[in-house]
Amino acid sequence: MRIFILLLLLSVSAVAQTSLIKGRVLSMDTKKPLPYVNMVLTSRSLGASANKDGFYALQVPDSIMNEKIRLTYLGFQPKEVTLNSLAKGLVYLSPKTEELSEVFVGKIQRNTRYTQKTDWSLQTIGIGNLNGGLYPSVLARKIEKPEKFQDICFLEELTIYFYQTSDQRGIAPKFRLHFYEVAENGEPGDEIPCGQLLTKASGKSRMRLDLLKEKIRIPKEGIFIGLEHLFIKENQFSEVKDYIINDSLVATNYKTTKYAPIYLGSLQPRFYDNAIYYYEPGGWVRIENWDLSAKFFGNKIPSPVFKLKFTD
Repeated sequence: MRIFILLLLLSVSAVAQTSLIKGRVLSMDTKKPLPYVNMVLTSRSLGASANKDGFYALQVPDSIMNEKIRLTYLGFQPKEVTLNSLAKGLVYLSPKTEELSEVFVGKIQRNTRYTQKTDWSLQTIGIGNLNGGLYPSVLARKIEKPEKFQDICFLEELTIYFYQTSDQRGIAPKFRLHFYEVAENGEPGDEIPCGQLLTKASGKSRMRLDLLKEKIRIPKEGIFIGLEHLFIKENQFSEVKDYIINDSLVATNYKTTKYAPIYLGSLQPRFYDNAIYYYEPGGWVRIENWDLSAKFFGNKIPSPVFKLKFTD
């Protein structure tokens, strides 16, 4: 059986002793493999993803074998284990047991409808994996409840836009869509159990999703929509470019490995109400707290572009 080996790119000396950690992630209930589990070291900005059959393989220095790695998968409890434990070959994740505080049993009326369109006057950019391809991550944008809905409001339709480049030609990348409640501190909180694993068709610049059957209610505090990258072989592409730092050319035709898709984003002013969060190894971080002084940001906030339809 062929296994795609995922290498952690660690800054170690050539003489450092390393070990190949390999194994498989399974469901605790069914004992079936879990595809595309994301794995990120909790103390370092490094990580990888398991393949479609749940297999993982990581080459790591022996000196960090006691460090912890966090495994996440949609609909399952996150799990932290040491690299030593991961090296045993099998890891089991447990399904989440959702406690529903409120269940909507009424009929969706569709008497009131509202479409929130993108402000195309704003400058658009491509939003890839914002950590430079070091580890899988999630970018989450807050969605407010439209003012015209005084009571019940559902998310009826979502359109996600993508940034097309010639480097991605022929790729049909997979990614995960998440929905989160808003926590008391304003960050993305508990996950709403209706996320999906999606595949973007090659060459397509948008994806429209009918979500009415999911009955995703928008409370007065809003919700978050999250886009998760997967570090898997079928998402890889190479980018060749010149790198300039402080107006000085530091590398010519430098080749790097990237992971599709690249989402279409817009640059929002800092007083923009819809908060944008990024999941790092240490937790959620609000993007406006980053150093956004780079020329292509212009001190503005990168936000994924969505078209949203709501109904009652």
